[in-house]
Amino acid sequence: MERELDALPLRELAEQGIDGLVDCRVVRRILQFDGAHRQLGRSAWRRPSLEGPRLGRRVVAKQHHLVELALITRSNADKGDIQALQKLERRALDEIERLAKIQGAAEKIRRQLEIIESETEKARQGVRKMVDDTKKTLLALNVVLNDEELERTSPITIEPAPAQKPRPPIWVAGRKEPAMKRTAKYADGWLPYMYTPQQLHESIETISRFRKEYGRDTSPFTPGVFVFATVHANGDEARRMCAEKLGKQYNQDFSKLVSKYALAGTPEECQKRLKEYIDAGATMVILPSACRPEHNDENLRLLAKEVVPAFR
Repeated sequence: MERELDALPLRELAEQGIDGLVDCRVVRRILQFDGAHRQLGRSAWRRPSLEGPRLGRRVVAKQHHLVELALITRSNADKGDIQALQKLERRALDEIERLAKIQGAAEKIRRQLEIIESETEKARQGVRKMVDDTKKTLLALNVVLNDEELERTSPITIEPAPAQKPRPPIWVAGRKEPAMKRTAKYADGWLPYMYTPQQLHESIETISRFRKEYGRDTSPFTPGVFVFATVHANGDEARRMCAEKLGKQYNQDFSKLVSKYALAGTPEECQKRLKEYIDAGATMVILPSACRPEHNDENLRLLAKEVVPAFR
């Protein structure tokens, strides 16, 4: 009998009853659910009397839901029937408890996501304001000032003023679309990091689209890229050094990421990889060293003498 009960899903037992298996009824009531009172199971069932055996009734309440599972036997049920129902009741209550825990955890996650989204939006607004203030300040630093209001309201001054006209360029670094939008709206250059050549190409296209939307598609713009570089006569040694350096810096395993995001290998291998970034649209490339301290001077020499000259 217990084997037959185990073979049936609880939902089916609750909705259809189990008259054909044991001499009893299953009644599952869900109260306060969407304002409705529903009774699942068959309507013709007999309330147990003092003479008939009865299983205990348990109620599980969670937030706005009150779930009651009542397992009721007829007066002529035998011990095997009752044991089978007891097992079914335990399974159902365990499932109700599990779902209640899931619901509670989901609610906590939802609240945390709302907080994160709110803080993220505040940060975005702060960045936008900072860029606006920076741009105003840089304009106010012109040698020949045409806007007295900007000069008066600028939060800082620099003497002597920058030689670049009309102001020093604004560069935005990042990896995601919000940074691309800031670049399109405010910046003169784009400098992503941890990018593949394909990602660089796609980001430049995205920024070009946003620049048109902001009416800035005719102003000067420089696409660049920031790529960690390790050059060595032994390509495998270069990749090991690069993975070791970046792994410590970012506290993660870079053994499989070096070939994707870095410039690491022999001079010839690095030339080939650098060309991919240039072909993707980069007109300025920053190549910081990513190697052991004792190899840093040689790394810079190889970059300057055997890698970069191929693109001049």
